[in-house]
Amino acid sequence: MDYQNTFQSVFDDLNFSPTKMFREGPRFFVVGGTYKGEKAIFKADVEDPKDGNRRAYLKLRREAAFLDSGELSHIPAFYAKGDQEGFFWLLEEWVPGESQEMGDSTFLIKDSFFTQDNLDFCLEFLTVLHQMPQENKSPKFKEFKEKFSKRYSLKDYAGLIASDKEKLVGKKLMDKVDDFIDRRHGIFDSNQKVIAHHEFYAPHIFVSGDEFSVIDWENVGWGNPAYDFAELWIRSFSHPDFQGELLARFRDIQEDKDVFDQLLSLEVVLQGLGNLKYFKVADIPEEQKVAEEVRTFLRTNIDRVLAKDGRF
Repeated sequence: MDYQNTFQSVFDDLNFSPTKMFREGPRFFVVGGTYKGEKAIFKADVEDPKDGNRRAYLKLRREAAFLDSGELSHIPAFYAKGDQEGFFWLLEEWVPGESQEMGDSTFLIKDSFFTQDNLDFCLEFLTVLHQMPQENKSPKFKEFKEKFSKRYSLKDYAGLIASDKEKLVGKKLMDKVDDFIDRRHGIFDSNQKVIAHHEFYAPHIFVSGDEFSVIDWENVGWGNPAYDFAELWIRSFSHPDFQGELLARFRDIQEDKDVFDQLLSLEVVLQGLGNLKYFKVADIPEEQKVAEEVRTFLRTNIDRVLAKDGRF
């Protein structure tokens, strides 16, 4: 498919000038360029419009609705959206700076990221993001919540993450994990109260001097206050001082610390299992160098959480 030709009339109408190709299918078409003198990113879903389960189409519409309604600093500015030949497209700001992944890894974070300023920003950003349901009263945000932000249950989450991990960690540990999860459905399901990014890690965090931006909001929606935090906390494994202060300060601002501890414990277990599977087959050089260290960190913290029964 000639994506450039498909969307050329849209580019012309927008006066958007493409300069750099990022992705050409099979699910997304992403190109950078200029729009009204500003750097911009054009995204479109390119899955078959006849497909009844177009995940890319839904993800991109969700991102567009959030950016158009978010009223949140440090996210891409929303410029325009529309449909072309059955495909949905979005034009947004091309944020300055560099993403913070180490090499080709989507898990590892550059050592240069772990500064006091970035720690302060992460805490502030997550706090403001989580407060959006109470603070943002705009009609567009209301529409976003009603149409594009669905809550999910622990049953669904655990079924996706933990269902095939017995061969990975052994039956004895999985029996403990299953019991731990089974006793926490109520606390998890009743605490889908904040807006979460759901991919708050290095490829989506951009830093330019003292500017900080978070991109790719395709999975934004209702979540619990520990989800995004746990993604960053786990990936800070090689910087214990940063990790320790991050936890202490974020926990300190939680209204119910016991509930937060239980939610964080669930995330450490579930995200830990998912990342253990990922690092079992890590083939990226940067990840291979630290694979054993990461697996030890993940397994140690899963064991610790289970032993302490969620008292983080």
